[in-house]
Amino acid sequence: MNAAVISRIEEANEENAPVRPALSATELLARRQAVDFARANVELEGFKVSPEDNALAERYASGEFDFDEYLAMQGLEPSVYRI
Repeated sequence: MNAAVISRIEEANEENAPVRPALSATELLARRQAVDFARANVELEGFKVSPEDNALAERYASGEFDFDEYLAMQGLEPSVYRI
């Protein structure tokens, strides 16, 4: 996903953003661990995470949006990734 698309999504989200409850320290830690684990796996396979994807992952880890929104920003269908 290129920077222009991400920028448009961010602008639309800011205008229509619902008020989100603060995430607990436990949830923030779980998100941080998930992002770090995913990044490590990508790099262990010999790939690099793009700066744009890194930025989105950091925003997810900080609680800016939920996992469904993260997937949608990546152009992925959230229902496919449900366990």
